[in-house]
Amino acid sequence: MTGLPRRLVRFAFGLLYGPLAPIYDWVSRTFFLGQWALWQQAALEFVEGRVLELGSGTGALQLVAIERGLDWTAVERSPQMIAQARRRFRQAGVTARLVQADAGALPIQAASVDCVVSTFPSEYILAAVVHREIDRVLRPEGVIIIVLAGVIRPEGPIGAALDWLHRLVSGEAPDRPLLAGPSGFRWSTRWVASPRGRALVLLGRHSR
Repeated sequence: MTGLPRRLVRFAFGLLYGPLAPIYDWVSRTFFLGQWALWQQAALEFVEGRVLELGSGTGALQLVAIERGLDWTAVERSPQMIAQARRRFRQAGVTARLVQADAGALPIQAASVDCVVSTFPSEYILAAVVHREIDRVLRPEGVIIIVLAGVIRPEGPIGAALDWLHRLVSGEAPDRPLLAGPSGFRWSTRWVASPRGRALVLLGRHSR
């Protein structure tokens, strides 16, 4: 990372996933011009079968998936995020399979899911223990879908400023992102357009 110091970024996200969880949706919606939720939903273009979402946050994507009739289970480590997600589900009048768990110790049976989804994951997605867990729970023909980054189209002063802020925080050029995922998979990328930007989706299929 060549942008803001890692410690500062971790601290900021720690607040958003902890005591500031109630304003997480407002922050993501405001500072990304309403594109954040659309970037998350880019993953839905590629899902199939039984889906497990890692790090589901406030449950925004899971709610959309449930409303579309998808077979969707989610895990989230932060109790504050889970509280926000359950409030969202109650307000929508839906029942969701949401479990508090660490991505490195998934309470999921081996070879039981067709698809693992993660949107804008933090550094945990690089951990070897998480890779082993993903490999364990996926069926042999399973697929990993990671929404790795979102890019705001720099139109006008606000769009340009937010594009600059994204680059500063991530430390990565939007067209040259860090690609990393479990070994033993064939990897490809897709750009999915949104009204004011685009999302980069990383797809992995078992190579065995």
